[in-house]
Amino acid sequence: MGKYIWDIANKNNSLWLRWISHHYMKGNIWSAHVKGYTVGNAYRWLSPHVQEVEWANWVWKRYNIPKHRFILWIIMWSRLRTRAKMAQFCSIPEKSCLICHQAMDDIDHLYVKCDYRKRCILMLPHIVRNACDWQYMVLRPEQMMTQIKQEVILRIKQLIPRKISANP
Repeated sequence: MGKYIWDIANKNNSLWLRWISHHYMKGNIWSAHVKGYTVGNAYRWLSPHVQEVEWANWVWKRYNIPKHRFILWIIMWSRLRTRAKMAQFCSIPEKSCLICHQAMDDIDHLYVKCDYRKRCILMLPHIVRNACDWQYMVLRPEQMMTQIKQEVILRIKQLIPRKISANP
């Protein structure tokens, strides 16, 4: 087909090309109008018919962080590189979960059955209760500097004998 279009564009004179040019294109290849043909129809015909998955809107929400979108997309298609998946392609000495060492490391275990994950989920309400609690949980730079100063003073006092520290 591409060869014929190239020949039509270069105005090669063959009886069939002249008939096509006269009948369909009226001399101009770029203004051809074939009845019933649209680029959209050709695209739908050429592309494979894929059923829309129910989780697509949830994963590709506008407010999701792109990194999280990508990771969720990989998880939903079961393409996350877990130890169980890596063991299919190469030999891995330890196939158990690196966090809890109780079960085989796969997507279902990591995101549903892992005891460590369950404990983390149970701790979330206690950690992120409200903004006031969060300020006490996360150290601000001023708080961190005062704690560092206090620790340095304590360590110096432990290292330096009392006789030296007693004489100012």
